Amino acid sequence: MKRFCTMVAVMFVLLALASDSAWAQPGGRGGFRGGPGGFGGTPNLLDLANIEAVQKEIEAQDEQLAGIKKLNDQLRAEREAQRGQGQRANFQNMSDEERQKAFGEMRERREKQTASANAKLAEILLPHQIKRIEQISLQTRGLAALSDPKIAAELKISDEQKKKLEEARNASMEAMRAMFQGGNRDQDREQMRAKMQDMRKQAEEKVLAVLTADQKAQFEKMKGESFQMPEGAFGPGSRPGRGGEAGRGNRTRRPNN
Repeated sequence: MKRFCTMVAVMFVLLALASDSAWAQPGGRGGFRGGPGGFGGTPNLLDLANIEAVQKEIEAQDEQLAGIKKLNDQLRAEREAQRGQGQRANFQNMSDEERQKAFGEMRERREKQTASANAKLAEILLPHQIKRIEQISLQTRGLAALSDPKIAAELKISDEQKKKLEEARNASMEAMRAMFQGGNRDQDREQMRAKMQDMRKQAEEKVLAVLTADQKAQFEKMKGESFQMPEGAFGPGSRPGRGGEAGRGNRTRRPNN
C-alpha cells in the first residue's frame, strides 16, 4: 500500500511540475516528455487537431472544423456512456499482479480508442494535413516518441537499442522517485522544477547516446518544419479549438490536395 501511494504521489507531482513548462518550449525539438498521447504508444492526433494554432497551420476549412467538432461530440458521448457501465477499479485493494493487469487493460483500451479516433480524423482531413499533425505530434512528444512502435520501426531501432532505451527511461523514473521520497519538503517549487529539468536533460543525453548518427538525423527530419506550440495549449482553463468555432480566422486558401 505504501509503495502504491508513493508511486501515485510521484506521478501527480511530476504532472503538476511538468504542466507549467512542457508546452512553453519552442518547437518541441527534443524534450523527454509526452505531450498528446503520453509517453510512447499511439499519439492522439485529435488532441492536436483541437488546437487553434494547429488548425491554422494545416489550413483547416470550415467544413473540416465542423467535422472535428462532430467527432469530439461523438467521442464525448461514448465516454459518458462508458462511465455509466460497471464499477471503477479499486487499485488500492489490488495485489501488484492484479494492478499491473488492470493497468495493462486500461492501456489497451486507450490504444484502441486512440487508433479509432485517429482513423476517423483521417476521414475528415486530407493526407497532407494528417502528415503535418503527425510531425507536430513528434515535436511535442520529443524523445518519448521513440517508445512508439511505428517510430521505432521507421528508425530501425534494434532490440538491443530498445533494451537500452527502456533502461534509460527506468533509471530516469527511479531517480525522480528517489528525489521525491528523500527530498526536502521545504524546498520551493522552483528548486524542484530546476532539479527535474536537470534530471530530464541527463535522461535525454542517455537516450540520444543510444541512437546512431543516421537515426538522430532521420528522427529530426521526421519532425518536419519546427512548429511553435502556444504556451498553455493544454493547460488549465485553456480551451483551444473547441467546436470548430475557434481557429476559423480569415482563411481564404483551400488545402492543397
